Amino acid sequence: LVAYRKSTATFAKVFADLKVKDPSLQARVEALEPLVAAVIRELDHGIEVRDKSGLEAAIGEVRGGAAIAEIRKAVTVLADLEQQVLNDRAAEAAAMASRTFTTIGFGTLFAIAALSIASVVMSRGITGPVRKLVAGTERIAAGELSSRIAVESQDEIGDLAGSFNRMAESLEMRTRAINE
Repeated sequence: LVAYRKSTATFAKVFADLKVKDPSLQARVEALEPLVAAVIRELDHGIEVRDKSGLEAAIGEVRGGAAIAEIRKAVTVLADLEQQVLNDRAAEAAAMASRTFTTIGFGTLFAIAALSIASVVMSRGITGPVRKLVAGTERIAAGELSSRIAVESQDEIGDLAGSFNRMAESLEMRTRAINE
């Protein structure tokens, strides 16, 4: 009986702690408090009946209590509310995952498009001067020794164009020397 009295005395503190730890539970805990208090009163009454009339009479008193049925209903309502909160959170997480997937998908498509455009621009920046260089060397090979390749850049392609121009000038000078 000492353990029972000690444990029933802690319910008020447990309920207060629940309200502080999770304020969203406050209304639900407050709905349970009077029901638990009623059950404790019923149990206390059952103890009194046991002391006065015996164990069988006390069991009949406690088992027939309406307060326990109310607690079961309240706990069922709480469980349903908590399940709804869990369902809402799951739906929110799924929506967030979907938005994240969509963002990553569009980001990837954008990156692919940007890289494709950059690669086309870069390849044209390389192939355009190479084509001009090839056309100039073909003119020189065809005998147009006075033809020069326009040097448009200071990179390796520009160096190569300058070398071809010097070669064409040298060939042109030698060809004139031979012809004279």
